[in-house]
Amino acid sequence: MQMISRAYLTHNRYEHALNSSPWAEPEVQSIFSGASRSTRLSQVYPDIHRQVIWDTGTNVIGPLFTTFVWWLLQQAKKDGIKRLYFMARDGFILKEIADILIPTGNFEIETRYLQVSRQSLLYASIKDVDTFDTRWLMWNPLTPLSVKTILQRLEIMPDMVSAELNKYGIQNIDKLLTLSQKWKFRSFFSEPKVKKLILQRAQERFVTTDAYLRQEGLTDGTSFALVDLGWAALSQYALSRLLEKSNGRPSTGVKGYYLGNTWLLWRYRNDTVKSFLFEPSNLISRIALVQYELPEIFAKVDQGRTVAYTQNNGKIVPILDAASPKFTTWGIDIQKNSVLAFTKEVATVLPKHFWQSVSPTSAAGKIFKLFSNWPSTAEAEVYGKFIHGADIEEKQSREVAPIVKFWDIPRIYSGYYWVQGCIVRSRIFPGSFFIAFFSFINFLRHWILLIIAQNAFPQKNHKESVHP
Repeated sequence: MQMISRAYLTHNRYEHALNSSPWAEPEVQSIFSGASRSTRLSQVYPDIHRQVIWDTGTNVIGPLFTTFVWWLLQQAKKDGIKRLYFMARDGFILKEIADILIPTGNFEIETRYLQVSRQSLLYASIKDVDTFDTRWLMWNPLTPLSVKTILQRLEIMPDMVSAELNKYGIQNIDKLLTLSQKWKFRSFFSEPKVKKLILQRAQERFVTTDAYLRQEGLTDGTSFALVDLGWAALSQYALSRLLEKSNGRPSTGVKGYYLGNTWLLWRYRNDTVKSFLFEPSNLISRIALVQYELPEIFAKVDQGRTVAYTQNNGKIVPILDAASPKFTTWGIDIQKNSVLAFTKEVATVLPKHFWQSVSPTSAAGKIFKLFSNWPSTAEAEVYGKFIHGADIEEKQSREVAPIVKFWDIPRIYSGYYWVQGCIVRSRIFPGSFFIAFFSFINFLRHWILLIIAQNAFPQKNHKESVHP
Protein backbone atom coordinates (compact mmCIF):
# COMPACT_ATOMS: atom_id res chain seq x y z
CA MET A 1 0.00 0.00 0.00
CA GLN A 2 1.29 3.42 -0.95
CA MET A 3 1.99 5.74 1.97
CA ILE A 4 0.47 9.23 1.87
CA SER A 5 2.22 12.01 3.78
CA ARG A 6 0.35 13.79 6.55
CA ALA A 7 1.08 17.15 4.88
CA TYR A 8 -0.73 16.00 1.75
CA LEU A 9 -3.87 15.27 3.80
CA THR A 10 -4.08 18.75 5.30
CA HIS A 11 -5.56 21.81 3.58
CA ASN A 12 -3.04 23.25 1.16
CA ARG A 13 -2.58 26.89 0.11
CA TYR A 14 -5.23 26.75 -2.64
CA GLU A 15 -7.87 25.20 -0.42
CA HIS A 16 -7.07 27.79 2.25
CA ALA A 17 -7.36 30.63 -0.31
CA LEU A 18 -10.73 29.33 -1.52
CA ASN A 19 -12.03 29.50 2.03
CA SER A 20 -10.45 32.80 3.01
CA SER A 21 -10.56 35.10 -0.04
CA PRO A 22 -13.81 37.13 -0.07
CA TRP A 23 -15.17 35.97 -3.43
CA ALA A 24 -18.58 34.63 -2.31
CA GLU A 25 -20.70 33.86 0.76
CA PRO A 26 -18.72 32.12 3.56
CA GLU A 27 -20.77 28.93 3.19
CA VAL A 28 -20.07 28.81 -0.54
CA GLN A 29 -16.37 29.39 0.02
CA SER A 30 -16.26 26.60 2.59
CA ILE A 31 -18.01 24.17 0.24
CA PHE A 32 -15.67 25.01 -2.65
CA SER A 33 -12.66 24.56 -0.40
CA GLY A 34 -13.95 21.24 0.91
CA ALA A 35 -14.81 20.00 -2.59
CA SER A 36 -11.33 20.96 -3.77
CA ARG A 37 -9.72 19.00 -0.97
CA SER A 38 -11.96 15.94 -1.23
CA THR A 39 -11.51 15.58 -5.00
CA ARG A 40 -7.77 16.11 -4.66
CA LEU A 41 -7.56 13.28 -2.13
CA SER A 42 -9.84 11.00 -4.17
CA GLN A 43 -7.07 10.06 -6.60
CA VAL A 44 -3.50 9.03 -5.80
CA TYR A 45 -0.98 8.36 -8.58
CA PRO A 46 2.33 6.54 -8.16
CA ASP A 47 4.26 9.31 -9.98
CA ILE A 48 4.57 13.01 -9.23
CA HIS A 49 3.84 14.14 -12.81
CA ARG A 50 0.30 12.77 -12.97
CA GLN A 51 -0.36 13.68 -9.33
CA VAL A 52 0.53 17.33 -9.95
CA ILE A 53 -1.84 17.43 -12.94
CA TRP A 54 -4.67 15.90 -10.90
CA ASP A 55 -4.07 18.20 -7.94
CA THR A 56 -3.90 21.28 -10.18
CA GLY A 57 -7.19 20.33 -11.77
CA THR A 58 -8.95 20.02 -8.42
CA ASN A 59 -7.21 22.93 -6.66
CA VAL A 60 -6.80 25.55 -9.38
CA ILE A 61 -8.42 24.84 -12.75
CA GLY A 62 -11.65 23.34 -11.44
CA PRO A 63 -12.44 26.17 -8.99
CA LEU A 64 -11.30 28.85 -11.49
CA PHE A 65 -13.29 27.58 -14.46
CA THR A 66 -16.32 26.62 -12.36
CA THR A 67 -16.62 30.10 -10.82
CA PHE A 68 -16.09 31.65 -14.27
CA VAL A 69 -18.87 29.55 -15.82
CA TRP A 70 -21.14 30.18 -12.83
CA TRP A 71 -20.56 33.92 -13.28
CA LEU A 72 -21.23 33.87 -17.03
CA LEU A 73 -24.44 31.85 -16.59
CA GLN A 74 -25.70 34.54 -14.24
CA GLN A 75 -24.63 37.26 -16.70
CA ALA A 76 -26.39 35.45 -19.53
CA LYS A 77 -29.59 35.23 -17.49
CA LYS A 78 -29.46 38.98 -16.76
CA ASP A 79 -28.83 39.73 -20.43
CA GLY A 80 -31.73 37.58 -21.62
CA ILE A 81 -29.46 35.14 -23.44
CA LYS A 82 -31.10 31.86 -24.46
CA ARG A 83 -28.13 30.15 -26.13
CA LEU A 84 -24.41 30.10 -25.40
CA TYR A 85 -21.86 29.19 -28.05
CA PHE A 86 -18.65 27.87 -26.53
CA MET A 87 -15.93 28.50 -29.09
CA ALA A 88 -13.43 25.78 -29.93
CA ARG A 89 -11.21 24.64 -28.54
CA ASP A 90 -10.84 26.45 -25.24
CA GLY A 91 -14.60 26.41 -24.86
CA PHE A 92 -14.88 22.60 -24.82
CA ILE A 93 -14.16 22.10 -21.12
CA LEU A 94 -16.13 25.25 -20.27
CA LYS A 95 -19.19 23.82 -22.04
CA GLU A 96 -18.87 20.55 -20.12
CA ILE A 97 -18.82 22.52 -16.88
CA ALA A 98 -21.83 24.57 -18.00
CA ASP A 99 -23.73 21.40 -18.86
CA ILE A 100 -23.25 20.28 -15.25
CA LEU A 101 -24.19 23.61 -13.67
CA ILE A 102 -27.21 24.49 -15.83
CA PRO A 103 -29.54 21.74 -14.57
CA THR A 104 -28.10 22.02 -11.05
CA GLY A 105 -28.77 25.76 -10.87
CA ASN A 106 -32.01 25.69 -12.90
CA PHE A 107 -30.62 27.97 -15.62
CA GLU A 108 -32.79 27.96 -18.74
CA ILE A 109 -29.98 28.26 -21.27
CA GLU A 110 -29.01 26.09 -24.23
CA THR A 111 -25.34 25.35 -24.92
CA ARG A 112 -23.63 24.56 -28.20
CA TYR A 113 -20.04 23.92 -29.20
CA LEU A 114 -18.90 26.10 -32.10
CA GLN A 115 -15.96 24.65 -34.02
CA VAL A 116 -14.18 27.80 -35.07
CA SER A 117 -10.71 29.31 -34.84
CA ARG A 118 -9.09 32.63 -35.55
CA GLN A 119 -7.93 31.26 -38.90
CA SER A 120 -11.36 29.93 -39.93
CA LEU A 121 -13.16 33.18 -39.03
CA LEU A 122 -10.75 36.03 -39.69
CA TYR A 123 -10.04 35.37 -43.36
CA ALA A 124 -13.68 34.63 -44.22
CA SER A 125 -14.82 37.86 -42.57
CA ILE A 126 -12.65 40.18 -44.69
CA LYS A 127 -14.67 42.79 -46.57
CA ASP A 128 -12.11 45.34 -47.76
CA VAL A 129 -8.71 44.52 -46.17
CA ASP A 130 -8.93 47.19 -43.47
CA THR A 131 -6.63 48.03 -40.56
CA PHE A 132 -8.03 45.19 -38.46
CA ASP A 133 -7.05 42.67 -41.16
CA THR A 134 -3.58 44.19 -41.42
CA ARG A 135 -3.25 43.82 -37.68
CA TRP A 136 -4.06 40.11 -37.42
CA LEU A 137 -2.09 39.23 -40.54
CA MET A 138 0.99 40.93 -39.08
CA TRP A 139 0.51 40.11 -35.40
CA ASN A 140 2.46 40.09 -33.10
CA PRO A 141 4.90 43.02 -33.59
CA LEU A 142 7.21 41.75 -30.84
CA THR A 143 7.37 38.07 -31.85
CA PRO A 144 9.12 36.29 -34.77
CA LEU A 145 7.32 36.61 -38.10
CA SER A 146 8.39 35.87 -41.67
CA VAL A 147 6.84 36.76 -45.03
CA LYS A 148 6.46 33.02 -45.62
CA THR A 149 4.12 32.78 -42.62
CA ILE A 150 2.13 35.80 -43.81
CA LEU A 151 1.71 34.33 -47.30
CA GLN A 152 0.65 31.01 -45.81
CA ARG A 153 -2.04 32.83 -43.83
CA LEU A 154 -3.17 34.44 -47.08
CA GLU A 155 -2.93 31.16 -49.04
CA ILE A 156 -0.95 33.02 -51.70
CA MET A 157 2.08 31.48 -53.42
CA PRO A 158 5.21 33.67 -53.50
CA ASP A 159 5.50 33.59 -57.31
CA MET A 160 1.99 35.08 -57.58
CA VAL A 161 3.17 38.31 -55.93
CA SER A 162 6.88 38.30 -56.77
CA ALA A 163 6.85 41.84 -58.14
CA GLU A 164 5.13 43.15 -55.03
CA LEU A 165 7.61 41.33 -52.78
CA ASN A 166 10.53 42.84 -54.69
CA LYS A 167 8.99 46.27 -54.23
CA TYR A 168 9.30 45.79 -50.45
CA GLY A 169 12.83 44.44 -50.71
CA ILE A 170 11.88 40.86 -49.79
CA GLN A 171 14.46 38.48 -51.24
CA ASN A 172 14.15 35.65 -48.73
CA ILE A 173 10.63 34.92 -47.50
CA ASP A 174 11.97 32.61 -44.76
CA LYS A 175 13.94 35.40 -43.10
CA LEU A 176 12.36 36.91 -40.00
CA LEU A 177 11.18 40.48 -40.40
CA THR A 178 12.60 43.24 -38.24
CA LEU A 179 10.22 45.62 -36.48
CA SER A 180 10.92 48.33 -39.08
CA GLN A 181 10.29 45.86 -41.91
CA LYS A 182 7.00 44.84 -40.31
CA TRP A 183 6.05 48.50 -40.11
CA LYS A 184 6.80 49.04 -43.81
CA PHE A 185 5.18 45.77 -44.91
CA ARG A 186 1.75 46.91 -43.71
CA SER A 187 1.16 48.56 -47.08
CA PHE A 188 1.77 45.26 -48.90
CA PHE A 189 -1.84 44.20 -48.34
CA SER A 190 -3.11 47.31 -50.13
CA GLU A 191 -1.20 46.55 -53.32
CA PRO A 192 -3.90 46.09 -56.03
CA LYS A 193 -2.91 42.56 -57.04
CA VAL A 194 -2.42 41.41 -53.45
CA LYS A 195 -5.72 42.91 -52.32
CA LYS A 196 -7.55 41.29 -55.25
CA LEU A 197 -6.15 37.86 -54.36
CA ILE A 198 -7.05 38.33 -50.69
CA LEU A 199 -10.65 39.30 -51.48
CA GLN A 200 -11.04 36.34 -53.85
CA ARG A 201 -9.87 33.86 -51.24
CA ALA A 202 -11.88 35.55 -48.51
CA GLN A 203 -15.05 35.15 -50.57
CA GLU A 204 -14.31 31.47 -51.22
CA ARG A 205 -13.89 30.89 -47.50
CA PHE A 206 -16.93 33.01 -46.67
CA VAL A 207 -19.34 30.72 -48.53
CA THR A 208 -18.68 27.62 -46.43
CA THR A 209 -18.05 29.51 -43.17
CA ASP A 210 -21.33 31.38 -43.49
CA ALA A 211 -23.13 28.12 -44.25
CA TYR A 212 -21.64 26.54 -41.12
CA LEU A 213 -22.68 29.44 -38.87
CA ARG A 214 -26.21 29.38 -40.28
CA GLN A 215 -26.35 25.61 -39.85
CA GLU A 216 -25.40 26.05 -36.18
CA GLY A 217 -28.25 28.51 -35.62
CA LEU A 218 -26.47 31.85 -35.26
CA THR A 219 -28.96 33.51 -37.62
CA ASP A 220 -32.19 31.83 -36.44
CA GLY A 221 -33.21 34.74 -34.21
CA THR A 222 -32.38 33.14 -30.85
CA SER A 223 -30.57 35.53 -28.51
CA PHE A 224 -27.04 34.20 -28.13
CA ALA A 225 -23.64 35.01 -26.70
CA LEU A 226 -20.14 33.67 -27.28
CA VAL A 227 -17.91 32.16 -24.61
CA ASP A 228 -14.12 31.92 -24.76
CA LEU A 229 -11.03 32.58 -22.67
CA GLY A 230 -10.47 35.93 -24.37
CA TRP A 231 -7.40 38.24 -24.34
CA ALA A 232 -8.37 40.36 -27.41
CA ALA A 233 -11.72 38.91 -28.55
CA LEU A 234 -10.52 38.75 -32.16
CA SER A 235 -12.77 35.79 -32.97
CA GLN A 236 -15.86 37.67 -31.76
CA TYR A 237 -14.90 40.67 -33.89
CA ALA A 238 -14.44 38.46 -36.96
CA LEU A 239 -17.62 36.47 -36.34
CA SER A 240 -19.67 39.63 -35.86
CA ARG A 241 -18.27 41.14 -39.05
CA LEU A 242 -18.89 37.88 -40.88
CA LEU A 243 -22.53 37.79 -39.76
CA GLU A 244 -22.96 41.37 -40.97
CA LYS A 245 -21.41 40.38 -44.29
CA SER A 246 -24.18 37.78 -44.65
CA ASN A 247 -26.94 40.10 -43.33
CA GLY A 248 -27.39 37.85 -40.30
CA ARG A 249 -25.88 39.98 -37.53
CA PRO A 250 -28.19 40.80 -34.57
CA SER A 251 -29.20 44.48 -34.53
CA THR A 252 -28.29 44.59 -30.83
CA GLY A 253 -24.77 43.35 -31.59
CA VAL A 254 -22.95 40.19 -30.62
CA LYS A 255 -22.27 39.55 -26.92
CA GLY A 256 -19.29 37.73 -25.48
CA TYR A 257 -18.28 36.42 -22.04
CA TYR A 258 -14.58 35.93 -21.35
CA LEU A 259 -12.20 34.92 -18.61
CA GLY A 260 -10.22 38.09 -19.31
CA ASN A 261 -9.43 40.76 -21.92
CA THR A 262 -6.57 43.26 -22.23
CA TRP A 263 -6.01 46.70 -23.72
CA LEU A 264 -5.69 45.00 -27.13
CA LEU A 265 -9.41 44.24 -27.12
CA TRP A 266 -11.34 45.14 -30.30
CA ARG A 267 -15.13 45.39 -30.46
CA TYR A 268 -17.12 45.49 -33.67
CA ARG A 269 -19.74 48.24 -33.86
CA ASN A 270 -22.20 47.83 -30.94
CA ASP A 271 -20.89 44.46 -29.73
CA THR A 272 -20.54 43.97 -25.97
CA VAL A 273 -17.78 42.17 -24.11
CA LYS A 274 -17.80 41.15 -20.44
CA SER A 275 -14.78 39.76 -18.61
CA PHE A 276 -14.48 37.87 -15.34
CA LEU A 277 -10.89 38.25 -14.12
CA PHE A 278 -9.60 41.36 -15.86
CA GLU A 279 -10.54 43.89 -18.52
CA PRO A 280 -9.03 47.09 -19.94
CA SER A 281 -10.46 49.26 -17.15
CA ASN A 282 -8.75 47.32 -14.31
CA LEU A 283 -5.77 45.78 -16.08
CA ILE A 284 -3.15 47.69 -14.09
CA SER A 285 -4.45 46.56 -10.71
CA ARG A 286 -4.83 42.97 -11.91
CA ILE A 287 -1.71 42.63 -14.01
CA ALA A 288 -0.59 39.67 -11.85
CA LEU A 289 -3.54 37.72 -13.29
CA VAL A 290 -2.65 38.46 -16.92
CA GLN A 291 -1.16 35.20 -18.12
CA TYR A 292 -2.24 33.71 -21.45
CA GLU A 293 -0.45 30.41 -21.79
CA LEU A 294 -1.59 28.68 -18.59
CA PRO A 295 -5.38 29.11 -19.07
CA GLU A 296 -5.00 27.81 -22.62
CA ILE A 297 -3.14 24.77 -21.30
CA PHE A 298 -5.80 24.36 -18.61
CA ALA A 299 -8.47 24.21 -21.36
CA LYS A 300 -6.49 21.99 -23.74
CA VAL A 301 -8.38 19.11 -25.38
CA ASP A 302 -7.39 16.30 -27.72
CA GLN A 303 -8.76 18.01 -30.81
CA GLY A 304 -7.21 19.58 -33.89
CA ARG A 305 -7.53 23.25 -34.83
CA THR A 306 -10.34 24.24 -37.23
CA VAL A 307 -8.73 25.49 -40.46
CA ALA A 308 -11.76 25.66 -42.82
CA TYR A 309 -15.12 24.04 -43.65
CA THR A 310 -16.38 21.66 -46.29
CA GLN A 311 -19.64 20.03 -47.30
CA ASN A 312 -20.13 16.36 -46.49
CA ASN A 313 -23.40 14.50 -47.10
CA GLY A 314 -25.43 17.69 -47.12
CA LYS A 315 -23.84 19.02 -43.92
CA ILE A 316 -21.10 21.59 -43.38
CA VAL A 317 -18.31 20.09 -41.28
CA PRO A 318 -15.05 21.59 -39.99
CA ILE A 319 -11.71 20.61 -41.47
CA LEU A 320 -9.38 19.97 -38.54
CA ASP A 321 -5.63 19.86 -38.17
CA ALA A 322 -4.30 16.72 -36.57
CA ALA A 323 -4.17 16.94 -32.78
CA SER A 324 -0.74 16.61 -31.24
CA PRO A 325 -0.18 13.23 -29.52
CA LYS A 326 2.09 15.08 -27.08
CA PHE A 327 -0.98 16.47 -25.32
CA THR A 328 -2.34 13.03 -24.49
CA THR A 329 1.08 11.79 -23.45
CA TRP A 330 1.50 14.77 -21.13
CA GLY A 331 -1.81 14.03 -19.39
CA ILE A 332 -4.63 16.31 -20.61
CA ASP A 333 -7.18 13.54 -19.97
CA ILE A 334 -6.16 13.45 -16.30
CA GLN A 335 -6.47 17.23 -16.18
CA LYS A 336 -9.96 17.24 -17.72
CA ASN A 337 -11.19 14.43 -15.47
CA SER A 338 -9.95 16.19 -12.34
CA VAL A 339 -11.64 19.46 -13.33
CA LEU A 340 -14.98 17.77 -13.99
CA ALA A 341 -14.66 15.72 -10.79
CA PHE A 342 -14.41 18.97 -8.85
CA THR A 343 -17.38 20.56 -10.67
CA LYS A 344 -19.56 17.50 -10.09
CA GLU A 345 -18.66 17.47 -6.40
CA VAL A 346 -19.57 21.14 -5.99
CA ALA A 347 -22.79 20.66 -7.95
CA THR A 348 -23.75 17.83 -5.61
CA VAL A 349 -22.92 19.55 -2.33
CA LEU A 350 -23.78 23.24 -2.84
CA PRO A 351 -27.45 24.00 -1.97
CA LYS A 352 -29.36 24.78 -5.18
CA HIS A 353 -30.55 28.23 -4.14
CA PHE A 354 -26.98 29.51 -4.04
CA TRP A 355 -26.53 29.09 -7.80
CA GLN A 356 -29.09 31.79 -8.42
CA SER A 357 -28.67 34.01 -5.35
CA VAL A 358 -24.87 34.26 -5.01
CA SER A 359 -22.66 36.02 -7.56
CA PRO A 360 -19.03 34.85 -7.52
CA THR A 361 -16.49 37.64 -7.90
CA SER A 362 -13.09 37.80 -9.58
CA ALA A 363 -11.45 37.45 -6.15
CA ALA A 364 -11.75 33.71 -6.83
CA GLY A 365 -8.83 34.28 -9.15
CA LYS A 366 -6.45 34.29 -6.18
CA ILE A 367 -5.87 30.57 -6.66
CA PHE A 368 -4.73 31.24 -10.22
CA LYS A 369 -2.57 34.12 -9.04
CA LEU A 370 -0.86 31.81 -6.56
CA PHE A 371 -0.25 29.09 -9.13
CA SER A 372 0.91 31.34 -11.99
CA ASN A 373 3.10 33.68 -9.95
CA TRP A 374 4.38 31.43 -7.16
CA PRO A 375 4.40 27.84 -8.46
CA SER A 376 5.99 25.06 -6.48
CA THR A 377 9.00 23.33 -7.99
CA ALA A 378 6.87 20.34 -8.99
CA GLU A 379 4.15 22.55 -10.55
CA ALA A 380 6.71 24.54 -12.54
CA GLU A 381 8.39 21.34 -13.70
CA VAL A 382 5.22 19.55 -14.83
CA TYR A 383 3.39 22.48 -16.45
CA GLY A 384 6.59 24.14 -17.66
CA LYS A 385 7.29 21.14 -19.90
CA PHE A 386 3.98 21.50 -21.73
CA ILE A 387 4.55 22.10 -25.47
CA HIS A 388 2.47 25.13 -26.43
CA GLY A 389 2.10 27.20 -29.61
CA ALA A 390 0.75 30.75 -29.25
CA ASP A 391 0.85 31.71 -32.94
CA ILE A 392 -2.26 31.44 -35.15
CA GLU A 393 -0.92 28.38 -36.98
CA GLU A 394 0.44 26.82 -33.77
CA LYS A 395 3.67 25.97 -35.56
CA GLN A 396 6.01 27.77 -33.17
CA SER A 397 5.50 25.21 -30.41
CA ARG A 398 7.88 25.07 -27.48
CA GLU A 399 7.99 24.42 -23.76
CA VAL A 400 5.88 27.04 -22.04
CA ALA A 401 8.48 27.47 -19.27
CA PRO A 402 11.85 26.21 -20.51
CA ILE A 403 14.94 26.03 -18.35
CA VAL A 404 17.05 29.08 -19.20
CA LYS A 405 20.30 30.74 -18.24
CA PHE A 406 20.46 34.05 -16.44
CA TRP A 407 21.24 35.95 -19.66
CA ASP A 408 18.14 34.46 -21.37
CA ILE A 409 15.77 36.34 -19.05
CA PRO A 410 15.21 39.30 -21.46
CA ARG A 411 14.19 36.82 -24.17
CA ILE A 412 11.57 35.05 -22.08
CA TYR A 413 10.24 38.39 -20.80
CA SER A 414 9.50 39.50 -24.37
CA GLY A 415 7.96 36.26 -25.63
CA TYR A 416 4.92 34.12 -24.89
CA TYR A 417 6.29 32.12 -21.99
CA TRP A 418 5.21 31.33 -18.47
CA VAL A 419 8.00 33.48 -17.07
CA GLN A 420 7.44 32.61 -13.42
CA GLY A 421 7.63 28.90 -14.27
CA CYS A 422 10.88 29.50 -16.18
CA ILE A 423 12.42 31.23 -13.17
CA VAL A 424 11.45 28.46 -10.75
CA ARG A 425 12.55 25.65 -13.11
CA SER A 426 15.84 27.40 -13.84
CA ARG A 427 16.52 28.01 -10.14
CA ILE A 428 17.43 31.62 -10.89
CA PHE A 429 18.41 33.50 -7.75
CA PRO A 430 16.82 35.59 -6.42
CA GLY A 431 13.66 34.17 -7.93
CA SER A 432 11.32 36.32 -5.86
CA PHE A 433 12.87 39.48 -7.28
CA PHE A 434 12.52 38.36 -10.90
CA ILE A 435 8.94 37.19 -10.40
CA ALA A 436 7.98 40.55 -8.89
CA PHE A 437 9.91 42.33 -11.65
CA PHE A 438 7.97 40.37 -14.28
CA SER A 439 4.69 41.97 -13.19
CA PHE A 440 6.22 45.34 -14.02
CA ILE A 441 7.62 44.07 -17.33
CA ASN A 442 4.29 42.47 -18.16
CA PHE A 443 2.59 45.82 -17.67
CA LEU A 444 5.17 47.54 -19.91
CA ARG A 445 4.83 44.85 -22.58
CA HIS A 446 1.08 45.38 -22.82
CA TRP A 447 1.54 49.13 -22.89
CA ILE A 448 4.12 48.89 -25.70
CA LEU A 449 1.88 46.55 -27.70
CA LEU A 450 -1.00 48.97 -27.29
CA ILE A 451 1.10 51.90 -28.52
CA ILE A 452 2.36 49.90 -31.50
CA ALA A 453 -1.16 48.73 -32.34
CA GLN A 454 -2.56 52.26 -32.19
CA ASN A 455 0.19 53.68 -34.38
CA ALA A 456 0.75 50.79 -36.75
CA PHE A 457 -2.92 49.89 -37.15
CA PRO A 458 -4.95 53.08 -36.53
CA GLN A 459 -8.72 52.78 -36.68
CA LYS A 460 -10.10 55.24 -39.19
CA ASN A 461 -13.74 54.37 -38.72
CA HIS A 462 -14.66 54.46 -35.04
CA LYS A 463 -18.23 53.54 -35.89
CA GLU A 464 -16.96 50.13 -36.94
CA SER A 465 -14.92 49.26 -33.92
CA VAL A 466 -14.04 50.42 -30.46
CA HIS A 467 -10.48 50.18 -29.20
CA PRO A 468 -9.83 51.18 -25.59
